[in-house]
Amino acid sequence: MFGLFKAKDKSKTDFQTRYLDLTVREVIPEAPDAITIVFEKPYNTFTYKPGQYLTLILPLGESEVRRSYSLCTNPLSDPYPAITVKRVEEGLASNYLNKPVKAGDKFRALEPMGSFTPVLNASAHRLHVFIGGGSGITPLFSMIKSILQVEKQSQVLLLYQNRDAGSIIFRAALEELAARNPQRLEVVHVLSRPSSDWPGITGRLDEELMKAVVYKRVEGQIRESLFYLCGPQGLMQIAEETLFGWKVAGNQILKESFVASAGKGKQMIDANAEPEIINRQVTIILDGEEHQVMVPAGKSILQSALDMGIDMPFSCQSGLCTACRGKLLNGKVYMEEDDGLTDSEIQEGYVLNCVGHPLTSDVRIEVG
Repeated sequence: MFGLFKAKDKSKTDFQTRYLDLTVREVIPEAPDAITIVFEKPYNTFTYKPGQYLTLILPLGESEVRRSYSLCTNPLSDPYPAITVKRVEEGLASNYLNKPVKAGDKFRALEPMGSFTPVLNASAHRLHVFIGGGSGITPLFSMIKSILQVEKQSQVLLLYQNRDAGSIIFRAALEELAARNPQRLEVVHVLSRPSSDWPGITGRLDEELMKAVVYKRVEGQIRESLFYLCGPQGLMQIAEETLFGWKVAGNQILKESFVASAGKGKQMIDANAEPEIINRQVTIILDGEEHQVMVPAGKSILQSALDMGIDMPFSCQSGLCTACRGKLLNGKVYMEEDDGLTDSEIQEGYVLNCVGHPLTSDVRIEVG
């Protein structure tokens, strides 16, 4: 779901560094239904990669709710980390955060995670194409800023879909960034329901629009270009299918989903047409300590570990955010969903514990 790896503060234990105590520094309105929450740096060694996310742990009522929000800031130049939250109708966490959050408010969070990040190369001379919709701009904005700063010879194209002009997140900031980089950054807005005086492109992203805006830029350099997709599932599916039609290789496309793919079907690390999901014991290695976890047939590996009081990292619990990701050291695991993992991560043996079930009695998973 980019070259600046977190260096842990050795004065803290692994348990302590997995969590952050965040203090709100500033709240910035971005759109009628979106705000950016800027945090003070939690400690001197705090670092993250462009495009990563924070998982907030919110005490709502008598329960604890975890939600992941992409960092919109550039870790190379922005002095404080920030997330942007778009309010979703009847969304428990987004409505809570869009109420009067103010400077000085405190939140508990997991440290930054996510693999939706670019590999930056100061000597690169290539085109980065970003295709986003709605709040999907949040990680893209972080990556665009970092690429423009590091890859001085590279160019960036952003194709950004929204409902109307008022719903464009970071509109002024994008205009300013493009004005500072007139030869390197092009921003193309597409509105599905614009006002009558909108001078730009109207409609919804489709293959024809992709060809008109993107193909003319990448033609002749498709093999050297990189593509980043983030937004509603329908938009991402159209964009990805169009790119594959242009013979863009899978390893040139990075994407991050906020919801699971509809009708994707179940995926497995080890192919097995008839997965036998029964009660099995799993060994979890967390912070160097081994835990023996009995996983009932009706529960995931993550939930079984949480029921035993093991402090496992997690967020979405639907196989998207990868907060619960672990390395499968032995045995076989069945996953109900694998949208959060890249093909290379799957090949390396990573599994998502929140949607994982042991298929053998010798499963060993290292978390962290």
